[in-house]
Amino acid sequence: GVGAARRHVDAVRRSSGGVPVSRGGWARPAPEAVIQRTLAQRLDLAKLVWCHVPNGGSRGSIVEAVNLRRAGVKGGVPDVLIFTPTAAAPHGVALELKADKGVLSDAQREWLDSLRAIGWAAIVAYGLDDAVAQLRALGYRV
Repeated sequence: GVGAARRHVDAVRRSSGGVPVSRGGWARPAPEAVIQRTLAQRLDLAKLVWCHVPNGGSRGSIVEAVNLRRAGVKGGVPDVLIFTPTAAAPHGVALELKADKGVLSDAQREWLDSLRAIGWAAIVAYGLDDAVAQLRALGYRV
């Protein structure tokens, strides 16, 4: 019936990364967020030591933003830090993930340059396929 069809549609939307919003609608996540979640699954399956740096998005208030800044949150830090070394990335990898038409900010470029200067592999990936290809080229089995 209609209820079963609605539950099926809701399940499909949830599995594709959608989130429920008021009045029974659905919001599509930002393309980078979907790519990030899929990459996260692959990194976990590969059993790498890594983390996502959640600097993007909105803050609840100016007070929250100020407190985060005082606690050490820094703009432009790459999205993904992989601490597991490989021969091609002996200090690890800093990966800035962009949707297909994403553009690096000056702060992101500065972070990547600074990390390269101290021996990290620092890369920008445009989409999931690009991220996987670059990580594989660095010796990761993702």
